[in-house]
Amino acid sequence: MESILKKSKTIIINTGNILALNDLTKNPGQNPAEELKEAINITLKDFKNSERIDSEPNHPLIISRQHDDLVTKISEQELSDLKIGLKIFVNSDDEEYLKEALDKG
Repeated sequence: MESILKKSKTIIINTGNILALNDLTKNPGQNPAEELKEAINITLKDFKNSERIDSEPNHPLIISRQHDDLVTKISEQELSDLKIGLKIFVNSDDEEYLKEALDKG
């Protein structure tokens, strides 16, 4: 997995429904940086253990949890009845990166 991460120009890490992450919810009161770090660690560990590689040349590498229930939860309800929060973390203040992140979100 490490070589794929190094070769990828763009990596999208989708932590999914963080309320379903038991390890994360056991630590209430975390600041956003701690929450992000823990959610990414859990997602990377799950991705590594699943041995799924969803990467194509010249496309972003998308890393997600194998058993994320977000899509199922959304499909069970009318979209207009849902309140969905989205956190996007980018490593640049470039407007194009933010637009791309919002489009992918």
